[in-house]
Amino acid sequence: MKKVYILASLLLVSSLVITSCKGGGKGDKEAKTNEVIAEGVVNIIDEEYFRENIWDYSVQPGAFEYKGTVPVVIDFYADWCAPCKKAAPVLERLAKTYKGKVMFYKIDTDQNRGLASVLQINTIPSFMYIPVKGEPEFSMGILPTPELTERMFTDNIEKYLFGNTSIEAVSPVTK
Repeated sequence: MKKVYILASLLLVSSLVITSCKGGGKGDKEAKTNEVIAEGVVNIIDEEYFRENIWDYSVQPGAFEYKGTVPVVIDFYADWCAPCKKAAPVLERLAKTYKGKVMFYKIDTDQNRGLASVLQINTIPSFMYIPVKGEPEFSMGILPTPELTERMFTDNIEKYLFGNTSIEAVSPVTK
């Protein structure tokens, strides 16, 4: 009788675990990914979009080769991260300012842990600047005020994406 009870308990727990896990994974990520990628806004993307449109690290693990034709800024964030929430409106303003010149994306590191691991994103917010040609650059964190944070992003965009060497890149921490 104990064996039947234990077996029934194990089956019940297993079915609960399987049922609860069905809600996670790719379906949730798709719900958080923009249906249409647009200029002038910060687009939410996932690891699959990153591999298909930015860099397929599974094919070229050691050599970064950008697939796009327009420079990119990627915000690596999490919903619970207070500095990430402070950076979001600044990035939205900059996406409008640089419309047609720079694409802006954000990737939830909690939903895309594999990508965060590949890119060694250990601190959030982290920002990846990808020029059309050349290697990406990273910065981490934001500055104390929205104005300083916007200046940091603008300077980093000008230096890393457009090659303006007269500008000193600004970041609380650089990688």
